[in-house]
Amino acid sequence: MRPAPTQRVRPGLLRVLDPTAHDILADWKTAGRSTTAALRLYAGRHPRDACRA
Repeated sequence: MRPAPTQRVRPGLLRVLDPTAHDILADWKTAGRSTTAALRLYAGRHPRDACRA
């Protein structure tokens, strides 16, 4: 699969030209945050663990 077409706006910042790809990218970021939170929870390092002590 080819990556979404992008345009370099400023150094280090890319703008996705395809709006559908932009929506998918946003979903991936959300899924990544959820996965990271779940892994921290399973490892016992979730931020809420400090409150449970």
